[in-house]
Amino acid sequence: MEGAKAVIDTTGEYPVYPGHPLTVAWEIMSVFATPIEALALYQQHSLNCPNAVADNRITGGGGEVHRACDLLRKAIAGERAEDLIRWADDCWIDGQGGGHVKAIAPGLAQAEKLKPLFAAKLKDWLATDTVAA
Repeated sequence: MEGAKAVIDTTGEYPVYPGHPLTVAWEIMSVFATPIEALALYQQHSLNCPNAVADNRITGGGGEVHRACDLLRKAIAGERAEDLIRWADDCWIDGQGGGHVKAIAPGLAQAEKLKPLFAAKLKDWLATDTVAA
């Protein structure tokens, strides 16, 4: 519920499932103290995925959480927040809302509420790691 609470606190809405990449990235940045902690490989139950994907505090579907992790890796590599936002929207639309077509418009609307705050949150979160994952 921690990730959902961060979205609710900011947008006034429970996260749209299975999760726009920007919204899921918002959850990840709210739950995990550092990028390294979020993106490190999960070391239990023979899973081969980032900690954020295996963590039940993140409400998104598995594929969408992976895309959010991709977004965060792109940020670590130096991509600008504006480009990340556009990429996230494209992924959400092109991926048909993770197969939930009726979620496309509500997911985009919810992400719109996070976009004005995203660059600052991302910058602060990335600054928590001196060595990027």
